[in-house]
Amino acid sequence: MGFNVAQENYDNFIKNITDGMAVLTNVDVNKVKESLSDLSKVVGDIESGKQDRNFSKDVYDKLAEAGVDMTSFAIKNDGSYLYIGDKLDNIVDAINEQTGELLGKGKT
Repeated sequence: MGFNVAQENYDNFIKNITDGMAVLTNVDVNKVKESLSDLSKVVGDIESGKQDRNFSKDVYDKLAEAGVDMTSFAIKNDGSYLYIGDKLDNIVDAINEQTGELLGKGKT
């Protein structure tokens, strides 16, 4: 469940960023870690069936920030978003692809 990225690769990624902070002055490591954690939760919720096609604005914004194609979402009257795409697994695939690129894994 979660990302299609080994924990060791994630740990190495975080260590490399932390070690290189003198060079990477514009990277907020805590924000990167928080974003990866949030996206991992979304993936887990979709895979477990906890997440249906309705997404809060907060989760929608996190998906957009991660580079997920947002053209398959429609805003609802209450400010939440409805996924109108083919299947929720497409979101999981997009998250895994985007995070794989971030973690240096290339497209999965």
